[in-house]
Amino acid sequence: MSLQLPPKIMEFLESVDPSGKEFKSVAIGGGSINDCYCIKKANEKFFLKVNNASSFPKMFEKEIFGLKLLSDNS
Repeated sequence: MSLQLPPKIMEFLESVDPSGKEFKSVAIGGGSINDCYCIKKANEKFFLKVNNASSFPKMFEKEIFGLKLLSDNS
């Protein structure tokens, strides 16, 4: 299912890559806290994970910490 990303996210993506090629996005399921998308542009794919920072403060920082702990113990 293709969908339009929120305007602030589109503005950011276009500021990072103003080439004029259109971004396409597909919602990806699997989480109840975050909105996840597969972003495509030309021959590239990106994963985008979005949450509400006021509801889940520092969530991504904590996720990074947890992933580092897991990688150190493998």
